[in-house]
Amino acid sequence: MKEHKNIIGVGGSIHDFSSCLIQDGNLKYYLEDERIVRKKHAYYPGMTELMYYNAADICLEDNELTFKDIDLVVGNDILSSFYCKRIKKSVTEFKSINHHLAHSSSAFYPSSFDEAAILTIDGGGNEFTHEDGENKIEVCSLGVGCGKEINLLKVQKGIRLKAKQFENKIDPVINSLGGFYGAATYASGFTFHEEGKTMGLAPYGTSRYLKELMEYITLENGGIFKFSLAGLNYLYQFRKIWEKEKDQEKQFSYRADIAYAAQFITEKALIHVAEYLRELTRSENICLAGGVILNSVANYKLYKAGLFKNYFIQPAAGDNGTSIGAAYYGWHVIMNQDRQIKGGS
Repeated sequence: MKEHKNIIGVGGSIHDFSSCLIQDGNLKYYLEDERIVRKKHAYYPGMTELMYYNAADICLEDNELTFKDIDLVVGNDILSSFYCKRIKKSVTEFKSINHHLAHSSSAFYPSSFDEAAILTIDGGGNEFTHEDGENKIEVCSLGVGCGKEINLLKVQKGIRLKAKQFENKIDPVINSLGGFYGAATYASGFTFHEEGKTMGLAPYGTSRYLKELMEYITLENGGIFKFSLAGLNYLYQFRKIWEKEKDQEKQFSYRADIAYAAQFITEKALIHVAEYLRELTRSENICLAGGVILNSVANYKLYKAGLFKNYFIQPAAGDNGTSIGAAYYGWHVIMNQDRQIKGGS
């Protein structure tokens, strides 16, 4: 008879792969695969070595375990198949859960709250083709956690466009706060997964482009964020404008001013959806995850807005943290184990 019950969570999408080990309900070990390949975000394609050896193997080795000791492996359903194909063959049970549910689980289960509102915002999660032929994608999930249960009450959807029409320079998703900030990151002179640089650049800018950029943004009832195709094209073309400027100081002001506008809008949109979530759940506690929640400045503005009494932000808020959420979900929901609340609200 095994001494412990062990669950491996595997996380990521096509980037930010990770694995964690939960033993008897406690997070014992967590590792991101970028630490193995020594490439930031371990962006796929190009990470085929992770097919044969990845963070899950190290979770086992460092705890003197093998896959035979694992009761359950849980991933999310947009995790690249190359990452977990070998793992699936090595274990008796592998489950996949919704990507935003994995994010939400990573925020709620490690918190000290018995009940809480849960907000997940990212560039995009699960995709599906709508009856009108558009490629819809989950971009924002509003949920509530109580005990060991999580319910996603409302899921907002964006529209994914083909990256080829934007020279593969951006990940084009409209009606997505994460997609908007990603496009603004490109407009500010950066590239994929460099949104943190946009956040850092924003304080050096002015509101010169704020009114103009706001023309492409709508904050609707129900916490909904709308970002039009025209706005996406505006940001895509904006970079070409300042790249022609030879004066470096003027060029910098272009970049900083668009970053300022994007940051201001992101903060406003985050508070907008949080206001609706507070109204929807009536909870004094909130848990947050998803790539947009890596924007610490926006998080602080949300905190200062005073909508909630208590906050828990998953430090690994991006796709890297979905391994944590998947493993906790496996323990509490799939294996039906009660939570042991530590601390308190």
